[in-house]
Amino acid sequence: MRFVVAILALAALIGCARTSSTTVVDANGDWHRTVKLTISKGTGMSDPSASAEEWPNPFKFPSGAEWTKTESVKDSEKTITLSRDVKAGDTQLTDIIAQDEKSKKTTLKNFVQVKELEPGVYEYYEKIVNPNPEPFSTNTDAIKFKESLTKALPQGITLDDETMILMTKQMVISISRIMFGPDDHIFGSLITNPEGAGRRMKVQLGKVLDTAFKTHLSAKLNDEQRKAVITKLMAEVDGESIKNSKKSETSPDKASEGSFIGMSVCVKFPGEVISSNGEIDPYTGEVFWDFLSATAELEPLELRVKFRVNK
Repeated sequence: MRFVVAILALAALIGCARTSSTTVVDANGDWHRTVKLTISKGTGMSDPSASAEEWPNPFKFPSGAEWTKTESVKDSEKTITLSRDVKAGDTQLTDIIAQDEKSKKTTLKNFVQVKELEPGVYEYYEKIVNPNPEPFSTNTDAIKFKESLTKALPQGITLDDETMILMTKQMVISISRIMFGPDDHIFGSLITNPEGAGRRMKVQLGKVLDTAFKTHLSAKLNDEQRKAVITKLMAEVDGESIKNSKKSETSPDKASEGSFIGMSVCVKFPGEVISSNGEIDPYTGEVFWDFLSATAELEPLELRVKFRVNK
């Protein structure tokens, strides 16, 4: 499936910019937020001898006396650390804002809130969005998927526009989440083991396609036809071609546009998890997510954990 082309200049982008956030919730619902924003000296740099003060900055920072801000430089990386205390019941805050270096346009921002749902039960909720998403109708991956699906369908079977849009959107977003997280994503293995990553991609995409076909095309495709269409589409998935696709069209500057920022999120609290879409550390009880910001380009990414505190 040649429409899987979201990996862009992988080696050049890794580590250029990243964020790490930790939220510690107290038993009374108060919480402490710490965010580390790290940029590499080479991100968009034309002068390798520039001082740390002259390094480009792909982030905007929240303002206000409630924030504590520190900076540190080690080797070729600069880390800005932001922290603040938040009282229980306060409204949501935004502390990660990515910007395009040239236009200064916001390309990514988050919204974070901890709220009490019932006595002793709280929810951590973080939403990460692209304020200016590309129109889905012009998205390259979407266009290529529609072409691939149209060719793979049995002769005489067509899809109405609404069904095609629904399936295309579902597939492109699923591809993004499989590749970039926060689920068990293949980004790292795609670089070191593209063949293995391609096989994992086939398995996961096949399951997504099977569910989508059963939902939208059960009246048009029987079991044998559905399997044949999925087999045709999966034959186009190849880890090496995914890895190398579009490399010539991109540059490390893409990292400063917010698309390939590595993001790590951790939540700590004195209690037990009721439900979550994150991973749970069985030894510390912490809930965490890791992903690339590209996963939120077409549709907002929502991180949730509902927990009961021990008082």
